Amino acid sequence: MIDGGLNPQMFPSLSLTEYSYDFTIGDSLNKEIEINPHGTIVGRIILNELLVPVKLLDLKVFDKEGKGDMFNSLCAVSNAIKNNADIINMSWGMYVPIYDSLFLKYMEATRVKNILVVASAGNENLNTNSCLHFPSGFNSAAFTTLGNVLGVASLAKSSDNLAAYSNYGTSTIGIAS
Repeated sequence: MIDGGLNPQMFPSLSLTEYSYDFTIGDSLNKEIEINPHGTIVGRIILNELLVPVKLLDLKVFDKEGKGDMFNSLCAVSNAIKNNADIINMSWGMYVPIYDSLFLKYMEATRVKNILVVASAGNENLNTNSCLHFPSGFNSAAFTTLGNVLGVASLAKSSDNLAAYSNYGTSTIGIAS
């Protein structure tokens, strides 16, 4: 899970320190740090909704305000590949006019290792067919050679419709949750 870190108090039964790394400070999560709550929320959803035992590799790339950079994100992807992750969750993204070729190389490395990359479609109510949002944009027709990136849109809480804020796109989004 590449995100804003997991609050260890919310996961008392997990040994997070063995599977955690904070790329924002370059040291293990054993230090006193401030966690962005988004990672903890996503981690709880993963553990509560999956019906199989899960080991979470907690790779923190965002600070408490949710700010991060591409370098730390690519370091985290590399770490997930090195640790033989089966799935990389990236519940975040960015808009770039032209995708970053280094980012593509890392996504190609996940494909070679048969790692599924689950990525947020974004939260700005935009059509991502015409305004690519990455990493979910690697699910678009332009990157069919990858085939391992799943763009995820958001459903409204009370219906099967997309949430009003959710990005949408027939060629970039594979599922809504």
